[in-house]
Amino acid sequence: MISSLMRAGERLAGQRDPRLNQGLRLAVLEGLLSAAPYLLLYWLLA
Repeated sequence: MISSLMRAGERLAGQRDPRLNQGLRLAVLEGLLSAAPYLLLYWLLA
C-alpha cells in the first residue's frame, strides 16, 4: 500500500524525493524503539 502511494507520488512529481524515504525509515525506527521498553519489561518480569 505504501509503495503504491510512493510510486504514484513519484509519477505526479516527476522525480523522487529522498526526504520521503528517510522519513519513512525514521518512522519505522521510531516504532521499533518505542516497542523496545515493553519487550525489555516482558523479558525482565518473565
